[in-house]
Amino acid sequence: MKHFIYLLLFLSYISSYSQDFRLINKADKIINSENPDLKKAKKYLARAKKADYGFCLNAKLSALSEIEYLNAKIYYINAEYSNCIELIDSGAANEKSNEADSLKVLCLIKLYGKSKIRDLILRQPDKIIQRGEDFKYKPICLDLNPINYTFCFYDQNEELNYRSELTILEIIKESNFYSILND
Repeated sequence: MKHFIYLLLFLSYISSYSQDFRLINKADKIINSENPDLKKAKKYLARAKKADYGFCLNAKLSALSEIEYLNAKIYYINAEYSNCIELIDSGAANEKSNEADSLKVLCLIKLYGKSKIRDLILRQPDKIIQRGEDFKYKPICLDLNPINYTFCFYDQNEELNYRSELTILEIIKESNFYSILND
């Protein structure tokens, strides 16, 4: 009986350190709903930020990245485009880089217009990017001089042929934000 009690105590201790993303998922559903209640979503995200995601550091980092990405989406919904870009550029949402890159492009379009951003991002289509073995973890940065901004994004397509050189256009065409530029 004594062993059974110890086992129960141990299991309850372990369950208190679960990798529970329920608060994040609730906030995500609210933010992506037809009429989002952003105050409620912010409360869930604030609670989720304080939550314990267990012993695994990767789970904690993944949760914090998701939280910051959702906070960036709230900025976008509230038309706080500069704050959204600043939060994404801080690296806080790095595990959501594919989605964050698209959100950043949407913000730039809202701030400067679609044709201007498309022209600035695609203005050097033949520029060569040197790639190495660990390239997918390095950002590609384009200097958008007229708006005084450096647009950095990650190569998003793991299926892309990893030869030694690719053009910017080849990489951007495979990104999830390319369709936003050409809609």
